[in-house]
Amino acid sequence: MRRSLFLQSSGALAVAIAVGRVPAASAAVGRTIRVRLFRGRSLIRVDVSGPGAGGVPQIFSFDANTTIKPTLIGGGVPLSVTAYDADGLVASRRYGGQITVAQADDGILIVNTVDLEQYVGSVLAAEISPSWPYESIKAQAIAARTFALHASHAKPHAYDLGDDTSSQVYNGMDNIDQRLVAAAQATAGVTLLSGTSPAEVFYSAACGGHTASAAELTGATVPAYLAGIADADSGGRAYCSKAPFFNWQNTVSAESMASIFDLATSDLAGVDIAATWPDGRARTITAHRHGGADIAIGGRTFYAKAASALGYKVIPSLLFQIQPGPGGYQVTGHGLGHGVGMCQWGARGRADAGMSAQAILTAYFPGTLFSQP
Repeated sequence: MRRSLFLQSSGALAVAIAVGRVPAASAAVGRTIRVRLFRGRSLIRVDVSGPGAGGVPQIFSFDANTTIKPTLIGGGVPLSVTAYDADGLVASRRYGGQITVAQADDGILIVNTVDLEQYVGSVLAAEISPSWPYESIKAQAIAARTFALHASHAKPHAYDLGDDTSSQVYNGMDNIDQRLVAAAQATAGVTLLSGTSPAEVFYSAACGGHTASAAELTGATVPAYLAGIADADSGGRAYCSKAPFFNWQNTVSAESMASIFDLATSDLAGVDIAATWPDGRARTITAHRHGGADIAIGGRTFYAKAASALGYKVIPSLLFQIQPGPGGYQVTGHGLGHGVGMCQWGARGRADAGMSAQAILTAYFPGTLFSQP
């Protein structure tokens, strides 16, 4: 694919305009990743600024109500991006690399083409605490890098991934602890491979003692390294047992439970788990109705609707049991998140037990290989 030219000038922002398509980064900038900023927000205005000639800031403003030619802004200096939607200011953040602004169906498209290792350091700031064991931080760095590179091998698009939880959280270059930067640098270029390509990796907060098969997310056949593992030490203690949500219990009102099944409270006679996956997670949940047919929904649908109706910490995983209780239904379970791939609290527990980053990732993604940096 032909790439647009990237203009550079000393001490000033550089701008390249390519009509009819979104500019891509020049190969000269090295290994980069393209991240859609403020994904999921319908932006109406964007301001991009940075130091210009003589130290005088240059500001480029874009309005969704006008025609926006795809514009690439860069020049080796940090860029400040301030975005607005119909409700007002969304955020103002600094980014390295280049910023592309273009028209989008839902407003304005902003893409940050950034050095891969700088991106990894920023993802770490959103995904893990710098106080955690260093080997667990390195494992997270390799997982984040692999996730990004796998995304970049997908069908060509204007960007590789978003900056929110639909991909990996990425908030630019501010407030990144140096310990996280060091972990990104220490593992620079190292990725998990399936064959000769970046593996498809996932991770979540706490698996509750057994990671989930990716089939539970996708419904499709998955590679062996995503089939799920028992995540406990030789004594049977789960590596994520110190996680705040390793054990949890909440009461869901009859009204709230009925809403998950799109029922009136008076119609709901009871709820139970009709089928489970081999790891114990709920596969099918059934609502019994007074004088009507049962309603069965898949575990992932139940999980998503419960999170939307109740917040994600009321039923934080599908590894749970449910029974009638005072005021509604008592839900008792383990873990936080979808449970597929690397368990982040489990990685911490494994690092505490003396495992290296490589050993941690080998356990969670058995059969994958490591690339050379």
